[in-house]
Amino acid sequence: MNKGKAAIAAFIPAILISLPFRTFAGIPSNSGTPSLNEIDKFYDATEYVKALDGLLEIIEANPNDAEAKLYMRKIAKQLQQREIDILLTSPVDREAMVREAWRHLKKTPPSAIQEAWSKIDSYMQQRHFLFAGDLLTWIVQNSPEGSADFRKASKLLDKIPGKLAKKANSLAAAVQIPYIEGWQEHRQKKLQTAIALWREVFDVYPEDDELKEMIQRDEVEIAGEKRHQEFQQHIADAREDYRQGYYAEAIDELQKALEFDPQNADLDRELEEAKARLKIQKGIHNAAGFMAGRKYPQAIGALTDILQADPKNAQALAMLTELEKKLTVIQKEDLIQEVAPAKQGKKGKPVKAVIKPAETTAAVQTPALASSVSPKKISVIVQSNAYYNRGLMLYASDHLNNAVDEFRKAIDLNPENEKARRALDRVKAELKGTLNNQ
Repeated sequence: MNKGKAAIAAFIPAILISLPFRTFAGIPSNSGTPSLNEIDKFYDATEYVKALDGLLEIIEANPNDAEAKLYMRKIAKQLQQREIDILLTSPVDREAMVREAWRHLKKTPPSAIQEAWSKIDSYMQQRHFLFAGDLLTWIVQNSPEGSADFRKASKLLDKIPGKLAKKANSLAAAVQIPYIEGWQEHRQKKLQTAIALWREVFDVYPEDDELKEMIQRDEVEIAGEKRHQEFQQHIADAREDYRQGYYAEAIDELQKALEFDPQNADLDRELEEAKARLKIQKGIHNAAGFMAGRKYPQAIGALTDILQADPKNAQALAMLTELEKKLTVIQKEDLIQEVAPAKQGKKGKPVKAVIKPAETTAAVQTPALASSVSPKKISVIVQSNAYYNRGLMLYASDHLNNAVDEFRKAIDLNPENEKARRALDRVKAELKGTLNNQ
């Protein structure tokens, strides 16, 4: 944690710092450090999450900004207040994120506990024992075990079933048991069962706003849990598909996961990786097809694209090695047939000059050359011509810069390789002409 965030931690709980405020507030990451006047507007509009996000930036830039720290205290206090209000009103509030954060705090600010007790007293007087029970549960979960608040809330919570039983006596006999059992199921987080039981009561007493609210809360919590499970399942499926090499399926699952969390940077990164792998996978498939059809310029072009994206791709390197072996035994006429059509270009474009391939095997050397040149020299000539032919294929596939590299390798290995030298000059001239025309 840097100094700025360490300073913030002195005023608000660490869990609030960890929340994705920028994403939640919709503030772009390149918006720049906001001014306190902007923070003031957010604060006056009770948009505390946006205000807090801006203050995080200000304090990170200047950890000693006393005015920003003062605002931080004020906002922390307001968040505590709002958390209690949200818990007691609509569970669909946009600040539900803040509510959930507070629920998981190991230490709840005293002011929040005091506000909860005030609400509990009010609800007990109004015989809203379900609301009171929910708040008492919250206090037990968020107070240090053994503290006065923990003991008091636990004791009162044990009395809630009895109070609900007394209230149930005033209800129709058919719904008394569902009313009480609904609370028991609710406390045990068996929310579907709780809803079913309470609906039996609500059908008889549709004017019971407390019961209606409790049903809504459980429905929202179930929906949220279901969405979370679906979200996690999409991620798990995507990673398994990626591991097995099913990149198209992985992309589909990641896109579905991002519908739940559009700002998730980790998923965005995984999606881009899966797309890159799918492109390589398709490239391998295309290269194999070109090789099978003896379309060697296109095959080298496809493999070169793959190796530019993934220089260590074992499959592409193996295919390229196999392709080079084919090129060392291919006949001159076959090469010309393969290369010449590839140099025709698209309709309306000028046709590049055809660079003829070199003979690359000892078998095609003339008898005079074979008798007058040492085996070592012949090996050098063959390897140089292999580089030349590879450059030729790259040239035919419009990979001019890569072709230049191969022609240079051919010349470095055999400075007497005039075909490679002429080809290099020709491709460099084409590259220069292309740059001049841009």
